[in-house]
Amino acid sequence: MENKKLTILVIDDDPVNLEILRDYLEDESFNVHAVESAFDGLSYLRANPKQVNLILLDRMMPMMDGVTFVETQSADFAIKHIPVIMVTAAAMSHQIDELRGLPIKDVVTKPFEREKLLESIFSALQS
Repeated sequence: MENKKLTILVIDDDPVNLEILRDYLEDESFNVHAVESAFDGLSYLRANPKQVNLILLDRMMPMMDGVTFVETQSADFAIKHIPVIMVTAAAMSHQIDELRGLPIKDVVTKPFEREKLLESIFSALQS
């Protein structure tokens, strides 16, 4: 799959995580747009609904968490088609179970392993 034309929106309130994810993704020739809040992510998506191929979304953020973001996104016809991978430090089985039923492609736990993250991304982009 050719990546260089694909854009991934990364939403995480931790600048260190954003930098790590940006490095991983740019090494794979993805275009990356990174924002530090779910509100900024929604604004970017609504302004650029056809330019984002995948969203990497932190679950726990202030003001609007990842679950609320996904619920908002899935109710918006213009952006609901964009696949989401939830990235979370809440890795206990009951916390992962809470995400079942959400329209997300996968859950990747923090600290993330580069290969598992990339495998999840490629899988989501192919489905």
